[in-house]
Amino acid sequence: DLSEENIYLAESNSRALLADFRDACFSQDVDGQDLETSRRGLLEVLSSSAYNHAPGMVSGMPHEQADNVWQLGLVFARMLLGGDPVRRQVQGDGFDDTTRQGRHMIRKAVRERFSISADPAFQKLRAEYADVLAIVEGMLEKEPSRRWSAEKARLRAEEIAEIRGCKSAHHPTPTAPPGDWAGDFQ
Repeated sequence: DLSEENIYLAESNSRALLADFRDACFSQDVDGQDLETSRRGLLEVLSSSAYNHAPGMVSGMPHEQADNVWQLGLVFARMLLGGDPVRRQVQGDGFDDTTRQGRHMIRKAVRERFSISADPAFQKLRAEYADVLAIVEGMLEKEPSRRWSAEKARLRAEEIAEIRGCKSAHHPTPTAPPGDWAGDFQ
């Protein structure tokens, strides 16, 4: 469940830390054997955070890297737009995200009709930040095969930073901080 609630900035603000892996899906077990996740089991994992999950995940498709890109794209969209574009688009439907049926209906609405480009806040920012918003659009592409990879989004963000004259457009790949930092977030 990659969401802003699960991303922490280190004291130096030079790196982000991810927490809350209780719902993590693994593609292989420790012996390298493929794990099978039934559609029903996957939907049980998705019982929370109805607004965060990629459309394909609730259609019974196996979890893939593109789903993580979708979730990160939503985090970026919320930061840029000052709110949750998914909630804005489905809140008028009156779905109750505290019930299983309500969460199912929210995910169905996202799969069938969510479009980041239709968000009013997105439209207001388009003229000035079209290049940045294009990254978010690519990350929130509904079809996983057309969704941008994390690498493509990162490279495009670096290009934009260079064009805009940001102080440092390239940051080395972060390494894990020393010690048991994960314990601090439990």
